[in-house]
Amino acid sequence: MEWEYLSDEELDQMIKDIEAKPLCQAPEYLKPMILDKVEVYDKNVQKMPAGMQLFIYSVKIMAAAAAAVIVILTVPVMDKAQSLDYMEQSAQAELEWMRDRAADREQAQMRDITAAMNRVNARRAMEEELDALTRQGLRRSFFNGSRQEESREEEAVQNADDPDKERTDGDGNGNLDWFHEIIK
Repeated sequence: MEWEYLSDEELDQMIKDIEAKPLCQAPEYLKPMILDKVEVYDKNVQKMPAGMQLFIYSVKIMAAAAAAVIVILTVPVMDKAQSLDYMEQSAQAELEWMRDRAADREQAQMRDITAAMNRVNARRAMEEELDALTRQGLRRSFFNGSRQEESREEEAVQNADDPDKERTDGDGNGNLDWFHEIIK
C-alpha cells in the first residue's frame, strides 16, 4: 500500500479547515447524563444527616490511622549501629567475592600461559628432533615406512656423502618438496 502525500496547497487548505471549526465536540447525550448523576449524588448526600456524615468521615480517618500504625510496627527498624554493621558485612562479602573472582581469572590466565608455553616447547622439541634427523641423513624411523620414502632416504644419504652430485627428490627434478611436506 502506497501513501499519497498531500501537495502544499492541499495541506494549507486542510490546515485552514481544521482551524476554522472546533476540533471535537462532545456527544449531545453526555451533558444531561452527567448532570443527572450529580443530582442523584447530591440527593443521597443531603438525605444523610450531618452527624452521620461526620461519623463516616471519622471512621475513614481512624481506619487510615490504624493502617499506618500497623505498618510502622511491622516494618523492622534498624538503629545506626545495626545499619553500619550490615553495610560493613555486605561490603566485606562483596570484597571477598571480587577477590575470589580475581583469583579465578588469574588462575585461568596462568593455565592459558602454561598451555601456550607447552605448545611452544613441543614445537621447539619437534623442530630440534627434525634438525637432528636431517643432520643424521633422514633416518627411517622418521618416515612412515613406505618403500619410496626409504629409497629417498638412501638417496639423501648418498647425496649427502657426495657433494658434487645433484640432489633430487627421486624424480630428477632437483627439489625437495617432499621434505617440506613432511616438515609441515
